[in-house]
Amino acid sequence: MERTRLTIGTSMVVVVAALAIGFVLGRHVYLRAEPESALTPAWLGNKGPDADVFVAVREGLEAYRAQNRAIGAKDWTVREDSQTGLIETGWFHVHKGEVELKAQIVVWGPLYRIDVWSRALLGGRVRKTWWSRVTERAIQEEIEKRRRSGASSRPVNAGEPIVAPDAALRAAPVNAGRHTGR
Repeated sequence: MERTRLTIGTSMVVVVAALAIGFVLGRHVYLRAEPESALTPAWLGNKGPDADVFVAVREGLEAYRAQNRAIGAKDWTVREDSQTGLIETGWFHVHKGEVELKAQIVVWGPLYRIDVWSRALLGGRVRKTWWSRVTERAIQEEIEKRRRSGASSRPVNAGEPIVAPDAALRAAPVNAGRHTGR
């Protein structure tokens, strides 16, 4: 009986020690994790980003950073490529340092797309999580604030088609195709 307790106690100590070591090393050693190059997309056929949208995206991303005090100054790095329209951050910690995220925003023409990836602390698995989707939404709101305050008289949301100002817009008649038979 005493030997069973000793074995169970020793096993518990070993499990707790392994978890602690895994947690500490898991932040810096990524076993079987996706390489960084797998996250950097090749944007084929990009005709070039709209300069105003690119600036609004950059400013919105920086505004998101300024609002989140949990992001350390050393964690935040931004890489921009104005030719392909890609803006991406390095891995940064949020939510008391428990969550590690990376944001990628691509601008093509007047449109943009935001992807935020979460990396697991143990093993380095990269995936979309609830927290990464919340972050995507927060960054998009900051970008849209910048776009609304820009030179455009009418704000355009991400993915919304743009109609030329001189385009003739007509409403269809209410009774189109109806005949009363009289």
